[in-house]
Amino acid sequence: EVKSGTETTISCIITELTEAATVTWHDSTGEELTSTPGDLANEEQTTTLVVSSDAVTSDAVYTCRVTSGEYPDSDPQDTEVDLNVYNVSGVNKDAYTGDTTTISCIVSDISTQATISWELNGAEVSTSEYDQGTLEQTSQSSSLTISSPSGDDEYTCVVTSGEYNTSAPSTTIVSLNTYSISVYGKEVAANTAAVISCSVTDITEQMNITWSGFEADDSYVQTSGSYDDSDNSQTGTLTVDQSATTEDKTYTCTVKSLQNIYSAEVTADVALNVYTVTPQNREVGTGTQTTLSCVIDGLTQAVSVSWKHDGEEVTGNSAGLTAGSGTYGSGSQTATLEISSPTQNGNYTCEVTSGQYPDSNTSSTVAELYIYAVTAGNKEVKRGSSATIYCTVSDIQTGSEVSVSWTDGVNQQDGFVEGSLLDGVQNSTLTVVGLESDVVYTCTVISASYSDSESFSTEVALNIFDVESVDRDVKSGTDTIISCIITGLTQASTVSWYDSTGLQLTSATTGDLSNEEQIATLEVASDAVTSDAVYTCR
Repeated sequence: EVKSGTETTISCIITELTEAATVTWHDSTGEELTSTPGDLANEEQTTTLVVSSDAVTSDAVYTCRVTSGEYPDSDPQDTEVDLNVYNVSGVNKDAYTGDTTTISCIVSDISTQATISWELNGAEVSTSEYDQGTLEQTSQSSSLTISSPSGDDEYTCVVTSGEYNTSAPSTTIVSLNTYSISVYGKEVAANTAAVISCSVTDITEQMNITWSGFEADDSYVQTSGSYDDSDNSQTGTLTVDQSATTEDKTYTCTVKSLQNIYSAEVTADVALNVYTVTPQNREVGTGTQTTLSCVIDGLTQAVSVSWKHDGEEVTGNSAGLTAGSGTYGSGSQTATLEISSPTQNGNYTCEVTSGQYPDSNTSSTVAELYIYAVTAGNKEVKRGSSATIYCTVSDIQTGSEVSVSWTDGVNQQDGFVEGSLLDGVQNSTLTVVGLESDVVYTCTVISASYSDSESFSTEVALNIFDVESVDRDVKSGTDTIISCIITGLTQASTVSWYDSTGLQLTSATTGDLSNEEQIATLEVASDAVTSDAVYTCR
């Protein structure tokens, strides 16, 4: 009883002979076959027939025909010799490295339970690792369990006939190919398309790679990839459209052999982590140091952040810009860009690269800086009078609003008008009544649209001066000079003189400033000195 396709030898043993017999072999059609008659020894003669492998395909009956050598006229005696042929098929496996698996050896076309054993590299495998299997009808299957496989191996299934135990055992190679799976997740900004992948290595043929964990629609495109014989690998991908990257999600990659149908499928989880980037824009006054920021939420670990301005990366402390990546904590990280003395609007790009999956797409988010200008007018007024000072905010960004307040350095002032925004300009005024001494007021502007923006403050001075009029009593028809003495000045004033009708007079002198004092004079000609008159020093 032999395995199909195996060359074998059958024999006929003739005993109690006194001299060698003539022996021939015949197949089932009666055709004589080439054989070896054998030699007589101790009244016994063994004759053999070699059956080539290509003739061992199915059960056959051969005839051993013996003719007496001592009495040649005796009738030939025929004896039938059975050749039973069985088939063995090994069930190869592709298995994931480390996963317990089972390979099998199936013996068919037998009538009696066979003895089956396993070998690896010439050494017999422990019987505790396999089962003999049980004959069912004409088939018997033995299974070998392999724990934690780590490489490719060829096992030998050894089958010994249970019906004719003198038959030579047959051997069949059963292969175990182990492969590895590497997954490549991604970490991307929300609403950014991403490609995750699943790579199978140490394979010898095309595998089937499929994806699950999503509702099939236009938002997902999956590929199984193609076997690359240059490095025995295959990579399947899942492309996730930006419409589907709104939250963290785990997808499943399933790997299955296309050739070894008995191989188990293996699954691996692939993560797609989604984070959000929120820019913190700023609106500040010209030259005000400020800090832009990008708040990154939904992280699993620290990310790498860089800043760009006008397409150039900000490195170190250059051109008044100082970049910082921020510190990761509790799923969040805030990157900052300090701008020391901005003078114009600008867009600054915050670029985020995943720390967990560095080959993920880098996200770009623009943080905007808006600059407004503030102008204010100091005033110098006469003691005891009222004055209105102003603070004008211009270049306010369209759609933005600013808030204006006034203080005297200590107390918030109530008597001010915040002003209305018109064409990017807002004019705020403060009216002060009964001034008795110099005072400096502070006009403070802060963005109402970007509340975390730094405020801008400017000082508005109200300087007080005194005016003493030098009156004259003069004789009618006499030339005279009247004067105004102005004290407490910080710089020379412009002085004009008017008569009682409001007519501005030209015979006046402004005078020079000396020690915060300025004397302005008016010459009154004799012909104008005819009656009492009041002149105004302005």
